[in-house]
Amino acid sequence: MARTARIIALLLTALLAACASAPPTEEELAVGAQAEKFMQSLIKNKKGLEKQTIADIAFLDGKTANSKEGQKQLRKAVQMMGQYLRQNFAEAGIDTNKAVFSAQKMQMSEQNDVDQVLVVLHAYEPDTSRVVNGTALITRWRKTDSGWKLDMNPYLDNFRSSRK
Repeated sequence: MARTARIIALLLTALLAACASAPPTEEELAVGAQAEKFMQSLIKNKKGLEKQTIADIAFLDGKTANSKEGQKQLRKAVQMMGQYLRQNFAEAGIDTNKAVFSAQKMQMSEQNDVDQVLVVLHAYEPDTSRVVNGTALITRWRKTDSGWKLDMNPYLDNFRSSRK
């Protein structure tokens, strides 16, 4: 009995290791490429990025993402996220004008019948071709009717300004 349990445990471990090292799917690669492009646009402070993001009402102070007020809230959050990244890059010694993003790892899952992908991005300068410590970004993307969008929900609280 104990021997059977050990064999089953070894098989499960081997199966989990095989799943963890599976190459990314075509869809995951597409989301990774989109994440790289989005972050490149974010760091350059390009306009219209809020249209490529999702946030739920709870994170928009009770406003819907499609409303004018909700879009303003999203725009502000995206701008704050870009400002935060630019500041972190400057501290890490990365020239934001030369910064390149690379999707290093992707993991697709389904939550409440919604497809989502976690994308880990690294940023570096192509001149030095070295990944600077502290520049790994974990981003979550959700599938919508109009394509994949950055899910701001995990990040918005970190980029809110305090009101007094």
